[in-house]
Amino acid sequence: MVLTITICFALVGMAFGQVNIEKYRGKKGISGNVNLQLNSAAGNADFFDGGAAANLTLNTDDYTVLLVGHGLLGFASGKRFDNQGLAHLRITWTEKGRFQPESFFQSDYSRPRKLVARLLLGGGIRTILFENEIRHLSVGNSVLWEQENYDLPSNAQHSDHTSIVRSSNYVNLRLNKGVELAISGYYQISLSDLNDARIIGQAEIINPIVGPLEQRTSLRLRRDTDPPDNVKTNDLHLGTSFGIRF
Repeated sequence: MVLTITICFALVGMAFGQVNIEKYRGKKGISGNVNLQLNSAAGNADFFDGGAAANLTLNTDDYTVLLVGHGLLGFASGKRFDNQGLAHLRITWTEKGRFQPESFFQSDYSRPRKLVARLLLGGGIRTILFENEIRHLSVGNSVLWEQENYDLPSNAQHSDHTSIVRSSNYVNLRLNKGVELAISGYYQISLSDLNDARIIGQAEIINPIVGPLEQRTSLRLRRDTDPPDNVKTNDLHLGTSFGIRF
């Protein structure tokens, strides 16, 4: 079981949207992670906020079940408002070894990006290119159906309701020589409009301090090439955390 308590400071907003699933894959059995967060942000939203994130992972010889949840609550001008939240469920059949079929479901929302609700359902293949105690490289390719509802005025150029089929692809690299480095990138593109793409990149350094205590530093970039009206194309998040792993 993993328990992490996090304090992080963010620049230009936190954007869930896509989930870096690879960092939640644990060892055999049950593992988990709980985060408590404090953030400051600027960009699509200017506020101080706090929230929580948690995940639960079940690993067997035949399959892996991942359940991830995030939630943030923000305060602006002394008033409380809903910020953003996410729930993600993924099942991966690992008995095939290198090539692993997987399916997933996700629900999320983000007030700073005017997203009232997003639902997606998909499936594909996770491929492990190489894996040992020091290095891991995997890629994923899938197709997903995505439905989004936005809070937009009647004269907005962007539709307030979309239903899209996307190709979703990711690459994940992990290096562990005492200090762990994890790098991942996601690319999700509409199959009906190749100019509509979601891109996310994340780098994280995990540095053990003493015993179970560790420090994490992460950099996360999200880009939406077709954002709603008055929402910026890019979001950048820089964070640091201290945690206890056991």
